[in-house]
Amino acid sequence: MEFILFISLGILTGCFFSIQASINSTLSRHTKTPLNASLIAFFVGSIILLFVTIIFDFAQLKSIDWSYPAYTYVGGAVSGVIYNVANIILFRKIGATNTTFLTVTSQIISGAIFDSLGFLELPVVQISLKRIVGISIMLLAVFILQKSNKKNLLKNEKIENVTPLWLLIALIAGMFPPLQAIFNGQLRNATHSPIVATLISFLVGLIILFVVVLLVQKKIDFPTKDSLGEKLPVWIYLGGVFGVIIVGGTILVIGELGSVLTSSLFLFGQIIMSSLIDQFGLFGLKKNAISGEKVLSIGLIIMGLLIIA
Repeated sequence: MEFILFISLGILTGCFFSIQASINSTLSRHTKTPLNASLIAFFVGSIILLFVTIIFDFAQLKSIDWSYPAYTYVGGAVSGVIYNVANIILFRKIGATNTTFLTVTSQIISGAIFDSLGFLELPVVQISLKRIVGISIMLLAVFILQKSNKKNLLKNEKIENVTPLWLLIALIAGMFPPLQAIFNGQLRNATHSPIVATLISFLVGLIILFVVVLLVQKKIDFPTKDSLGEKLPVWIYLGGVFGVIIVGGTILVIGELGSVLTSSLFLFGQIIMSSLIDQFGLFGLKKNAISGEKVLSIGLIIMGLLIIA
């Protein structure tokens, strides 16, 4: 029963990835840059977490174990920010299609390697033939999904020359989401609280993003109205709320299920929710009917999950 609970939490957390991405995508149209949208999301998430921590877990702030290595407290936030900034650059250099396919492929493969090494106290899961088959099916699903998306994406993408160096950078960038999850899982051990661990991760990420935005853009924009002068809806600022749930869910799941299964569950949840968002045009995004390729991809991911689990 506990295993089923963590499986469900992993899928639900993946669903929130797509919701957060959709909200932040809408917000970034008004902030003009994804970096500003990310900064606002981290700021909102940090404020919410401060209140939650003060109300429910304030005493735990006094009992944080500071004997852990320094990377325990900053590794998750640094990994998250690196991945976020890398995605912004890669989307321009090699396009959304190549970026998504390569980073997701790297996430699943690197997750399997981290599991086999028991990296940072992860439960050790050796790379077996069964796991290789499951991972291969998952990667096939990602390939089919991205090939389907490519028909629509390439019409709108303005990308520079794709070189092997940028493809390699995309593969390296894909290693950071599993690292973020692993570091934050270790942070939970140091804080003895998923709430406090999430708060630290958000605060460190907020500080890093604040510095990056100032260095890159020289200013911080917080939009309140659209181009027509209409007041923006409140929900457009709530990407950080879902970010809190995502980081907290990751911290809870990664230590129980390992990196590759966690990443696979997140991917499944993402595709399910993104399909619903496309189908109904949620969060102000354009409607896009669910394709046969996406249905096939979902079926293959379920098959891969059953084999890996």
